[in-house]
Parts: sequence; structure tokens; C-alpha cells
Amino acid sequence: MFNLKKNRVNSHIFLLSIFLMMLSFSVRAEVVDEVVAVVNNEIITLSELLRVAQVQFSNADPSRYREILEKLVDQKLIDQATKDMSTKVSEKEIDEMIQGIKENNRITDDQLKDVLRQQGLTWEEYRNEIRQGIRRNQAISQMLQSQISVSEEEIKDYYQKHPGDFFEPAQVKLEQIFFPFPDQATPEKKKAISQSAEESLKKIKAGEDFQKVAQELNISGINTSCDVGTYNKGELLNMLDRDAFTLKPGEISNVINTDKGYCIIRVLERSEEKTRKIEDVHDAIANYLFQQKRGDKLQGWIQELRTNAYIDIKI
Repeated sequence: MFNLKKNRVNSHIFLLSIFLMMLSFSVRAEVVDEVVAVVNNEIITLSELLRVAQVQFSNADPSRYREILEKLVDQKLIDQATKDMSTKVSEKEIDEMIQGIKENNRITDDQLKDVLRQQGLTWEEYRNEIRQGIRRNQAISQMLQSQISVSEEEIKDYYQKHPGDFFEPAQVKLEQIFFPFPDQATPEKKKAISQSAEESLKKIKAGEDFQKVAQELNISGINTSCDVGTYNKGELLNMLDRDAFTLKPGEISNVINTDKGYCIIRVLERSEEKTRKIEDVHDAIANYLFQQKRGDKLQGWIQELRTNAYIDIKI
């Protein structure tokens, strides 16, 4: 399904070599190298395969070896077909890719370098792997860019056929103070909690800060909270949902009785349901359709490369 929050859609581009050498924090076992595949005049070794398997699947499950090897074969074919193309990868692009990898995997520079040392790789060898992966993507883009176009009619047709993709439900962003019932609370205990909630509401309506009131309740030992969250209409409990989508931004509810306890909410932001106009999503749809076509075109091109290549897979 089309997702407006993700304008760049996965297009089955084989950037695997960018990640071949990292992200496994277990020491790679030494193996006696053997050839596991021949691709025209080049080979893929067992150590290459195991390294990728360890990265892709932390337990290096042998049942996935063939799947990984097929992707490595595709990479070899792409590299062979594009070896004479003019591409240039800057040091800045490599730095940005490495930074993204560290952020996505929540590791530091030192942790990354430690992994590389464990796997017997120098920093420069790793950067060269990154460079090759970026170069491959650039070459693929050059090969396919001119072969793909998305027409205005296709964009309009997609918009008309997928109205649900562009519907945005009513949303509310709110704060709450929650007064929970303890397990097996007696009517008397619930009444006391209700009185505490009403007293807090009076303070807020008298001008005291909402969050300050919540913090004071925490200090006094009441298990309360002042969470900020955004919810679609229908996601909240019935009583909360009704009040949340009735109040205007800045307004505060009365004490709301729920099965779990009493609650006071303050609406911070509220938006009505709407369907985004085609002009607002035009570029996102165009990119989505382009990436779909790109993925299909890439798969077709790789299949053509395979048909005309000598491939000998030995496992």
C-alpha cells in the first residue's frame, strides 16, 4: 500500500555490498576458502558468503546460504555489466553512508571499528566496500533512469483508484493526568480517588499548570502520568474519544470515569478528517510509481544478464 510517510519505496536494488562487512558483533570463524559460485570469469568464495550470511542473519543459518548467494551472483553481474560506466563516489557520500549505518544500528565509531578488527578488515577496506555499493547504485540509476517515465495520467489514475491511501482521520494530540484504581479497589477507595481527581481539576481550572499538578501528584505518591500522545479518532476509549474530539485545543475535560481509573485530559492540537488533494501528493505518487517501475525494470535487466552469462553455483 502507498504510504505518504515514505516517499522513497524499496525497489529491490541490490545495495547489499554496502553492508557486507559489518554489524555482526560475534567474531567470524576462520574457514578454508573454497569457490561456491563462478560468474563468467569471476568467483564467489565461501568466506564472502559466510560474511554476508553472518550480517544478514545473525545465526548464519545455512538454509539461507543459497538465497544470499543468488544475490551475490546478481551483484557480480551488475558490476561486470557496469564496470566501464563513468561514476564518481565522493568521500562525503561514503561518510554519510557510514554515519547512517551507525545511527540505524545504534553503534559508535569505536564499536564499528572494533567489529571490523574482529573480522580482519581495515578501515580503508571497509570504506572501499561502501564506495563499491554506492557506485553500483549510481550505475543502476544511470542504466534505468532514461528508460522509465511516469505520466500525469498514471498519477491521476492511481489517486482515483486508491482514495483510502490519502485519507487522514481526525487526530488529537493531548496530555492526560491518570488516577488509576488499585487492584480490587473498594467503593470507598474509588470515591477517595475521585475526590483527588476533582481537586486536581479545580487547581488546573484555577490557573495552575497542568504538568505541575501532575508532578505534584507524583510527589505525593499517586501513580499518575502526564503523557503527550497523538491519536486517531476511534483509538481512544469511548469516553475519552468523545471528549477528546469535542474539546478545542487548549481546553480541559472534566474528570472522566473509566474502568481503570479517573482521567483528566487537555487537548493540545486537533485536526478534522480529510482526504489530501492530488496536488499535495502528486510528487509522492510519482516517486512511488517510478520506484515500482524501476524495481520491475531492474529485475528484468538482471534476468537478461543471467540469461547471457555463465553461472555455476556449487552449493
